[in-house]
Amino acid sequence: MTLGNGNNKVVAGEKTIQEETNKEEISKETQNKDNAENKKENVVNSKNDDKKSNNADDKDKEEQDQSKKEEANEDIKEDSKTEDTIEGEKEVSKETLKNETKNDENKIEETIKTSSGKSNVDEAYPNVKKVTYDPSNNVIVIDPGHGNRSNLEKEPNAPGSSDMKIKDGGGATGQFSKVPEYIIAMDVSMILKEKLEDLGYKVVMTKTTHQESPGNVERAEIGNNVGAALEIRMHADSAGTPKAYGASMLIPDLTKHTAPIYDESKRCGKILIDAMVKEAGMYNRGLKPRTDITGFNWSKVPVVLVEMGFLSNENEDRLLNTKEYQEKIATGLARGIVEALPIQTSETINNEDSNSSDNDHNSEESELTEQTEEIESIEENN
Repeated sequence: MTLGNGNNKVVAGEKTIQEETNKEEISKETQNKDNAENKKENVVNSKNDDKKSNNADDKDKEEQDQSKKEEANEDIKEDSKTEDTIEGEKEVSKETLKNETKNDENKIEETIKTSSGKSNVDEAYPNVKKVTYDPSNNVIVIDPGHGNRSNLEKEPNAPGSSDMKIKDGGGATGQFSKVPEYIIAMDVSMILKEKLEDLGYKVVMTKTTHQESPGNVERAEIGNNVGAALEIRMHADSAGTPKAYGASMLIPDLTKHTAPIYDESKRCGKILIDAMVKEAGMYNRGLKPRTDITGFNWSKVPVVLVEMGFLSNENEDRLLNTKEYQEKIATGLARGIVEALPIQTSETINNEDSNSSDNDHNSEESELTEQTEEIESIEENN
């Protein structure tokens, strides 16, 4: 009995120990499980935190990228501004010119002599009456080249010619600025107009808006109808290579159609281009005689065509779109006109006529007095 009871006690003791052991193992298991769960939760939380952090970083990065993109866009917008827009934001100083040759008798006499001198025109066309400089003629016609649309109607290249040419091909466009020729031509023409009027010249425009696109015969007839001292046709050049640069002055070549205006056109053209390139700092490509220009062949007054530079050349394209450069071109041309065509104002002419009339009147009075005195002397002797 004692042994059995002792065994029971041992079994019970072993059972108790086993239970304790099991409890410890279960506790460890639970703890390990909890630790695993906690670890898993920590990993998940860590991943979530990383994800949140990454999302925040991504958001910051997106905002930074957007900011950079906006800044880049602003830079592109700034860079894409044409030079004329940039220059338009600046104050361009306008030079006030003085007409020092106006009523300068010595200059006028010298110009008359040069203009009416003998030339190869007299030999080639001896019966042609040449158009020469007239100091009382202060009319200048300015012809801004082209328009905002082409005029594909055709007209004779010269009076009586069967060679038909389109009226207006539309002109060139800046290869870099993308600004069309007709805009630059009009801009410079309007600046020149103002300068010439300030100098005492009467200016007639062949057109005043971009929408107008008259033919070359019509442009020439405007100068013919007002009997202009000179018609200036304003253009910009273009070439198949970006290397071409400089300014040219096109003039009529000597033909039966242009013989009357050849000498005077050439004389004025040389003076004008020299003055323009000097003022603007251009390369001078010189005079270019042409037989194929309709506006020359139909003109009855001296005429020149100014090529202000190449729109196919990056530097000149950008320069021609600045107000400062346009101002220089117009100033140079105005100086050239003052040099080539000194004017005698109507006041001076009227004064000369008045003085001449007064002298004639005084002479008549003196003659009448002498006759009266002679009659009185005869009567006394009788």
